[in-house]
Amino acid sequence: MAKKVFIDLTMIALIGFVMVVVLYIYTSTLLGPEIGPTGPYLTQGGLTAALSSLNGYPRDIFPGVNVVDGTASVSIIKVRQTPKYEYPENFTFMSNWNFVTYDPEYVVLTTTNSSNDTARAIQGSGAWNQVFGNVPILDYERVVFSVDIVSVSDQSFTFGNGQDGIEAVGVGISSSSPSQVLASDSVAFYNDGAVWTNNSLLGCNYAPFMGSNHVIDVAVDRVSSKIWYRVDGNAWQT
Repeated sequence: MAKKVFIDLTMIALIGFVMVVVLYIYTSTLLGPEIGPTGPYLTQGGLTAALSSLNGYPRDIFPGVNVVDGTASVSIIKVRQTPKYEYPENFTFMSNWNFVTYDPEYVVLTTTNSSNDTARAIQGSGAWNQVFGNVPILDYERVVFSVDIVSVSDQSFTFGNGQDGIEAVGVGISSSSPSQVLASDSVAFYNDGAVWTNNSLLGCNYAPFMGSNHVIDVAVDRVSSKIWYRVDGNAWQT
């Protein structure tokens, strides 16, 4: 009798184990893999002049984007609250921010996944304006933030020195005017591969992200005063 009870208990335990495994596989398939800080440390390279050129640095800085309107299409840029790609282990992903600083004559904020997480240029407004987030990146933090380039403007400008940048992602300070382009008292990674700050070209021939449906990650190291960006999970631009 005792042997039968032992066998029954073993079968129950085995069935329970199988059910746990099946449930794990089901939920993992349903939810997809969790992206976390599994990438290698990011320490090499990084633009130092970009951050140090900001007025009053080291003050708090904020995530920012540049939106533009065109004849048939406008810039639409959305905050990512979850990472699409792995990010460096020595950084924290910035998931708790949305857009808050903008010029309502040129830009409208809408809700996609959370309140005011999408910045859209207003058609026919002549928009070419920077929009900033509401959460500061503090002087002791290392963070990565991400945006989706949902739509791009069909307008074509020459943004100085022969560069044709339109949409951009970067950082600014609390006094950066939303009536100006990103690069005015701010740091801008433009979609033509040019890097600007305070209306000065820091460099070009970095990774471009022309067109829509791109994910742009920006890594900000306030400890070492460095900043990087990457396109669609590819190499960090240093």
